[in-house]
Parts: sequence; C-alpha cells; structure tokens
Amino acid sequence: MQDIADKERFNGGAVFMAAVRLLRANAMPLIGFAALASLALAVVSMGLSLLLSGSINGPGVILEYIVGPLIFALLVLRSSDALAGGQRPLTDQLRQVLAHTLVLILTSFAASILTAIGLMLLVLPGLYAAAVLLPMTSLILFEDAGRDVFERSYRLAKPHAWAIVGVLLRMTLVGLIIIVPMMLLLINDTGNTGVLVSLLSVLGGAALTALYAAAGYMIYLRLRDMQAGSVSQVFR
Repeated sequence: MQDIADKERFNGGAVFMAAVRLLRANAMPLIGFAALASLALAVVSMGLSLLLSGSINGPGVILEYIVGPLIFALLVLRSSDALAGGQRPLTDQLRQVLAHTLVLILTSFAASILTAIGLMLLVLPGLYAAAVLLPMTSLILFEDAGRDVFERSYRLAKPHAWAIVGVLLRMTLVGLIIIVPMMLLLINDTGNTGVLVSLLSVLGGAALTALYAAAGYMIYLRLRDMQAGSVSQVFR
C-alpha cells in the first residue's frame, strides 16, 4: 500500500533530499565544475567589458545571459551522469549542450522574464511559473524538445506544480543561508579579507547553482517516474 501511495504523489522533501545527497556525493564534478565555470565566465565578461567600455560593468555582462544557461545545462547533464555512476568526457557533454544552444538560451531568457513578471504579481504566480518551467532544460537535453518545450514542460509539471514550489522554497532557504552571511562579510570587510570573501562568494554561488541543477534534474526524473507509475530507488 505504501509503495502504491508513493507512486501517486510527488514528495517534494524526498526529491530535495535526493538532490542534496547527489550534490554531497559529487561535490567536485558539480560544485567544483560550477565554481570554475562561473569564475571563468566572470573573468571573460569583465575583460570584455574593460576592452569595450573601460569599465568592468560594461557590455561584457551580456555574456552571462548567453553562457549562463549553457553552464546550467552542463550541470544538469553532469547531475544525470553522476546519478548514473560516472562522468562522460566533458567534450561529449559539451557536444550535447551545444547541439541545443539556441533553444537553451532563448527558453532560459523567456522563462526568466515570465518568472520575474509573475513574482511582481504578488509572488505566487512567479513561483508557479518557475515550477512548471523548471523541467525545460531536461526536456531539451534528454528529449530534444524544441519550440514546444514550454507546452511540454507545463503539461508535465502542472499536476504537481505546488509540490514543486515546495522544492523551490527549500532551495531558496538554502540560498538565504549561503548568501546572507556572504553579504554580511562583504559589508563588514575591512579590506584585508576581500580576496577570501570573494572566493567564498564564488564557491557559495556555485554550490547554489549546482543544487538548482541537481534538483531540476531530480524533479524531471520524478515526474517521469510518476508518468510511468514507478518510483526510482533514488527517491526511496
């Protein structure tokens, strides 16, 4: 009876803890990779901004909107590989992501706008939008979804949207636990610990990004389980 009940419901707590376990067991392939990729992107972005405008906050920041979704997609792939027991060569993962470059960038941008608009409309619509659009990256990578990805993601996540919102709120809480101390350190920085604080900020941001990617993949996996009427061992 318990197994049947598990098949019929989306347990947000179990999904979130599965993502945390995956992240903890694969810290270097996920958090380490996210930190290196984020640092490289920041350096290139600042360098381009300095070259074009003489300021580190110049037009190079647009790279983050272009490359950011691709890094996130790589983290989703690396989460999938980690769950399967190992990492494929990075060149293979890059090839899979680059085959979907345009749709990943455009859908990420559109989803960000929709979520932001929803958050301005009393918050809840934004959380709902974020929940039903979260499976998009996995659908693009694993099912070759294209222009219909919004519809497919909505159809897949809609029956369990508020349970997915619960997972998002857990991740938000983790984000606050990571970000608030970093902000306090930056505000109270006397100038002697600037480099250390910056490195900690990069590592904290990388951990949060990796958690979102791992949780996004786990949500997709659980939704597919439910369609098939099964429960993967990772959620037990």
